[in-house]
Amino acid sequence: MKVPSSVTLVFLLMASGVAVPAQNVFQFAGYTFDQRNTPNQAALLGNSQMLGNAQFSPGLPTTTTGIILGFPQSSAGFNGALTLGALTGLGSSGTAVNIPTGNNGTVTRQGIEVGWSGYRGLANLIGDDFVIYEASSSTQAVEGFIVRVRIAPTAFGQSGTWTAWYYFPPDSFQTTAGAEGAFADAFDFSDFGVASGQMIDRIQMANLVQADRMVGTGTNIGGNVFVGTGRVVFDGSTSVQPDAGSFDTNRLFDATTWDPDPLYVAALHDVAPLPTVFTSVSRQSNYIALEVATPPGAWRIESTDSLTPTNWQFMQNFTNQAGGLSSLLDSGQNGRPLPQDTASRYYRLKSE
Repeated sequence: MKVPSSVTLVFLLMASGVAVPAQNVFQFAGYTFDQRNTPNQAALLGNSQMLGNAQFSPGLPTTTTGIILGFPQSSAGFNGALTLGALTGLGSSGTAVNIPTGNNGTVTRQGIEVGWSGYRGLANLIGDDFVIYEASSSTQAVEGFIVRVRIAPTAFGQSGTWTAWYYFPPDSFQTTAGAEGAFADAFDFSDFGVASGQMIDRIQMANLVQADRMVGTGTNIGGNVFVGTGRVVFDGSTSVQPDAGSFDTNRLFDATTWDPDPLYVAALHDVAPLPTVFTSVSRQSNYIALEVATPPGAWRIESTDSLTPTNWQFMQNFTNQAGGLSSLLDSGQNGRPLPQDTASRYYRLKSE
């Protein structure tokens, strides 16, 4: 990496991830999850944004379902504030979000983004990585939604990279009260093109609309009507419709099924700190400004003019309380003066 005035910076990172121990475990619709790994941040999607070639509609979701009785929030110790109605601030504990507002999803698209506080994420491990529960009035009322995920940055100067949008039908259904219940739709990050071990820090979901189509040739379900799953396209380049799956009697979505009600996003294994990444560097007069993304905790930055041999010298201590970006200055007031006759400088970040 080169910065102005021919100063070369090389960063060595020394930190280790700490997995969250399994506890507060619940089961629903065939999947087991630990609520301590559940995403605890949410934002609403809409406002005419274009996200990954998907055009979103004006406005944001505004309504929720009633409380879904029988979902694990009725169990002792379950944190109902993590259900999506409560997490988005639209509803109370145990409610799902209606996307889009007005249940007119034939042409209107809105959605939800979730993530984790404390600069944490979910790695792509073997098998399914997360499940989205969607509230439903019956086992045959499949209401489709699309999903994409963001790969956390791993190298200097990178920002998070969003995958394409994907659609998969639900895997299971569990009745909660009467005919009502929730579908479970499990996802493997590998199906999004995420490499093994890569970290995901954000998940977005939105309703299907009538014009959405699938990549590939699909399956003929009769009358030259083709359905499929996988990557979604929005340009009309294929005629393959989303496959509503085995729960739907004709495997096709209709005007009443473009309005899903996402209830809860559950991680299927432990979250962990995201990689520590230097996101920017610049030289200003007699100091170098560093911006670094770190997990919470106490850190120190050290510097040396040579790696053979090394003579690491303390530069600065800092504490990152909430996770995220921290600005560090390598200058006289934070350690030692920046020599003007040094062509190269090496840095490392260490957890205390």
